[in-house]
Amino acid sequence: MVSSCGPPKKSELVHVTFHFHRSIVVLSVPGSTTVSQLKTALIPALKPFQASNSPLPVPIPSSSADIQLYAEKLAVEGAEDMPTALRVLDDDKKTLMGLELNRWPKVYVR
Repeated sequence: MVSSCGPPKKSELVHVTFHFHRSIVVLSVPGSTTVSQLKTALIPALKPFQASNSPLPVPIPSSSADIQLYAEKLAVEGAEDMPTALRVLDDDKKTLMGLELNRWPKVYVR
């Protein structure tokens, strides 16, 4: 017997996959998170890489001002085979929903 619980609940979470050098960090944040808040949340998530036995060849950012984020541009219909272009996420006040990212965006950290 299948229980009828109604429609699935809508989630406002965005699961951001950050690519930093050859490492990956995943953060789940509300879609209302701004780019500035995302940068601030990323700093402590990168700290374990600093303390690891195999340090990264690039320094870990110490403040949100040291972080530049890039996301893949949405594919244009018919151009799926083209190389993926990146766009800079430079508007610190814009929310993830306002940036029109998908629910599992790949974000590159520089």
